[in-house]
Parts: sequence; structure tokens; C-alpha cells
Amino acid sequence: MSLSSPPSVSSRPAAPAPAGTGAAPGGEAQRPPLFEYSLSEREESLGPAGERIRALSGRAVVQGGRARWTLAASRFPRSRATEAILDGRGRLALVDASAREVASGSASDFPALFRAPVAEEAAGTPLRDVDVRVTRSGEGRPFQGEPTVRWTLRGSWVLSLLVTGRVSSVRTTAEGTVESVEAPGAFDGARSGLDDLLRLLPARGAAAEAIAREVEKIGGFPVRVRAVFTSEESGEQLTPRPGAEGATMPLRIRTETSREVTDLVRREGRPGDEALFSLPEDFRSRPVERLLPAPEGPR
Repeated sequence: MSLSSPPSVSSRPAAPAPAGTGAAPGGEAQRPPLFEYSLSEREESLGPAGERIRALSGRAVVQGGRARWTLAASRFPRSRATEAILDGRGRLALVDASAREVASGSASDFPALFRAPVAEEAAGTPLRDVDVRVTRSGEGRPFQGEPTVRWTLRGSWVLSLLVTGRVSSVRTTAEGTVESVEAPGAFDGARSGLDDLLRLLPARGAAAEAIAREVEKIGGFPVRVRAVFTSEESGEQLTPRPGAEGATMPLRIRTETSREVTDLVRREGRPGDEALFSLPEDFRSRPVERLLPAPEGPR
């Protein structure tokens, strides 16, 4: 990550007022609609090291490309931040409300919070047999009276490794569904940087690139996501290991991710909405290291 502290905190708006979309009576610029909803995301991973669960839930506010996600009883992964503000112009603010501290960076740093570090032996190793497809698969469940489109993700790829006298191949398969409201006019303007689906799809290298290309097919406002990634190792021991007898059990990791939007409310924009994306002036600018403790170990 490459977050950096903001040079000054004397002025606290996270973003300028959104550009007007037309003229309102009296010459005042028309404001984009404002959306507020509950956003929940969950990741469950089961592997040799045991089970790991991450759950995030809170209220999101979106207007004109700007977004603010305030968590209710948790923190963003690999950080002390309880709020994230995206200004719609490529900037991110991470906020520790309890300590009244803030650090800023690029919007692209936000999904990086959700990626576990890569094991050293796998870093830079190219993948092979990458096959990823996202296809439209009919109607999804309605969302607050609006129809949804159901998209299906299927993919697989192989990582080959040579580690301490052992040749291993790790094959990953991916399956998932996305339900998105795509009806024109239904929730126009609700989509923001919070809806980057790639942070819910734990892949790297060529697999991540292939997934990114395929999910571009998904339009509208994604309201439900579920994906399952299963990685299983097969290999051969080239040199005997002291104390090793017989075949070793294959490594298998299963990761399930999900996302759900509920209780969405839409209203017209009005004066004073900028305050929803601002911070009090007494919030202190801190080096990003203060909000990002030591990263978790590789998974």
C-alpha cells in the first residue's frame, strides 16, 4: 500500500460538492440524489491453520460518486480504521473515530486492505491454465421491489511451486453469483467505489486480471454477492525429509465471501449534504502506520 498522510487537516471536507446536473429554480445547481443503506460483507476461510472469519457491517452513504462506510462494531482489515471515505475523484480517507485520527491515500488502496500478504515462495510465480468466465444466467431475487439480473462466475487456475525439494501444484476453482439491479432509473447514482467486487474475489496475478475483465460485464448496482474459492495442493517430494513417512496430506483451503445490501433509502440531494462526507476540524492527521498495525501473516 502507498497511503500517505494529508498535508493539512485545517479544512476537513472529504470532497468538494458534486457537480450539478442541471439548474434548479433560483439558479441553484441541482444536487445528485443521496443513497443510504446497510452494507454487510463476510469472509470465511478454512484451511490447515484452522478457521478464520471476518465480518464487516455498517451504514453507507453515497452521493455523486462520493461514499462513506461507517462500521458498527468492527474495523477494516489490517487497520484501526472504522470509517472509509471515498471522494469520487480517486482519494481515500481512513478514519479512526475513537482516536479522532485520519490518514489519506489513493482510492486504489482501499481494496488492498482486504488482501492478505502473499507467501514468499508464491510471490511473482506465474499462473497457468487460467480460465475465468462471467455469464448472465437469468433473473435474480427482487430487491426492494426492483428486478435483479443474476450473473455467474466460474474459474480455475494452477500455481506451480518448487519449495524445499518438493514440487507442488495448487489448483484453485472459483464459483460465484452476483445479483445486480440494472433497471434504468432504479438506483442510478448508487454505485460507488464501495462496490468494487474484486475485493470479494481473492485472486492474484493473471487470475485477478481475468476476473477484473470479466466482472466489467456486470452493470447496475450489485446488491448480493456470494463466491467460493477452493485451493488444493498436489505434489511430489523430490528429496526425503527427516522424520517424514508416507504421503503428506494435501493442502486444502476453502474461502467463502459474501456481500449484501439492505434497507436502501433514496432521497433528493439538498444543501448541507457535504457534511455527510466531512470530518470535524479537530481530527488529527496521522502517518498511515498509526492506522495500519503490523500486517497479518500469509494465508
